[in-house]
Amino acid sequence: MRLTAKRKLFFHGKWVPATQLRNQRKGKIKTVLTYKGKKHDAYLSHVKVQISASKKDIYFVLVYGITEHPMMLATNKKIKSKEDVVNIALTYFSRWRIEEYFRCKKQMFQFENFRVRKLAAIIQKADPIKEKVQFIYYRLAT
Repeated sequence: MRLTAKRKLFFHGKWVPATQLRNQRKGKIKTVLTYKGKKHDAYLSHVKVQISASKKDIYFVLVYGITEHPMMLATNKKIKSKEDVVNIALTYFSRWRIEEYFRCKKQMFQFENFRVRKLAAIIQKADPIKEKVQFIYYRLAT
């Protein structure tokens, strides 16, 4: 998930703002990422932190070189190599494209203003071509 500037992280025994931790690190892993249709040379960095009172370890992944401020991502996936860090960034950007697609569809078709509370209403609005549809199930034995 992407973190906001307000987020605090538990790092080396104390709570620090995510932005402070972001500003202390540098991207050492270079890769090419596509963001909003453009390819960017990105630099990645990561550090193990904790995000809540549960004290479960997560990884704080930083992506430099794409937006004005480095992107701050959090993941519970184990990071053991540089390839793991790159895969987390690639997965996030792949998911981001999907989210953008759905946001575009919702805006184009105004799905935010569409509310249906009953299944019968959905079926009626779907307006099927045939009243009854037959499905024949058969099995061949050899």
